[in-house]
Amino acid sequence: YNLDNQSKAQAVYNMVKEINEKNRGADGRPLIDGVGMQGHYRVSTNIDNVEKSLEKFISLGLEVSVTELDIQAGANAALLEAQALEQGIVYARLFSLFSRHADHIGRVTIWGLDDGKSWRSQTNPTLLDAELKTKPAFFGALDPEKFLAENEAQLVRETKEAFAPHGSPAPGRFDDPAWDKAPDIPIDQYLMAWQGASGTARALWDERCLYARITVRNAELNRTNSSLHEQDSVEVFIDEQNQKTRSIQNDDGQYRVNFENERSFSRPELEAGFDSAASVSEKSYTVIMQIPFRTITPQAGMRIGFDLQINGASERGLRQSIAVWNDVSGNSFQDTSGYGLLRLEAK
Repeated sequence: YNLDNQSKAQAVYNMVKEINEKNRGADGRPLIDGVGMQGHYRVSTNIDNVEKSLEKFISLGLEVSVTELDIQAGANAALLEAQALEQGIVYARLFSLFSRHADHIGRVTIWGLDDGKSWRSQTNPTLLDAELKTKPAFFGALDPEKFLAENEAQLVRETKEAFAPHGSPAPGRFDDPAWDKAPDIPIDQYLMAWQGASGTARALWDERCLYARITVRNAELNRTNSSLHEQDSVEVFIDEQNQKTRSIQNDDGQYRVNFENERSFSRPELEAGFDSAASVSEKSYTVIMQIPFRTITPQAGMRIGFDLQINGASERGLRQSIAVWNDVSGNSFQDTSGYGLLRLEAK
């Protein structure tokens, strides 16, 4: 499961490769000749990651089975028309992918007959509704190319906008009154099937810095992996000039802090003037970041590109969930076009 996670897919790839290299039969056949990808996805799942994982296993000569496919959309057993369309498009994109690799896929199993009987009935994940009526998902799976040609252009994902009041919180003070005037920013869109750590953030700004306070819930508090992005940690992405480019520019920055206040940056120069603090309480933690403005002179009314991410580690020390605020592409580290907007409010 969770094999759209590139770290986990790579681990499975390495394991199968090692086993097969050491354990070939007398006829030369490998011990392992197939692998199953469960496929419990959401409409925000990064299809490119699914394809990368699929191609990893195909490169080993394996037959791949998609064993438990469903795609969550909506909530409380309700599905709005726009949500149903988006779900249909994701089903179509997946079945288009499966068709391109059909020679290497043994089967695709839909996990449940209808939404009413699904194990995730509250999020309407199958091809039929609870009354056994076809949904857009059914037609997306049936004829993906036709469905995408007729519907994909209708899918417009709204760019979220948050607000940062003017204020200068005291360094390391989690309960500074300045934070009280900042609204919550929910970080609750999952990029992987597993729904792990999530949380909320608040943002402030002054003439020198942007400040972010991120509170995380339902965390394992695991930092055993040497890679910080695999640990329980939070990330802030900034596109100061809001250029929304497909590649990282000088005004862009990625800042990561784990629950023990260990820091990492997308580029070494981002560390200058940066400060942070972390506080842990049971399965929750809070991180405060002070991020200097580098290429702009901030002013009230200005909008900057901005996004947030929570990395949730498993007990074994691998990232098992990713929650974001706006950008569901999974490419925030290398592409700013999907960032949300942060408006700097007047004093």
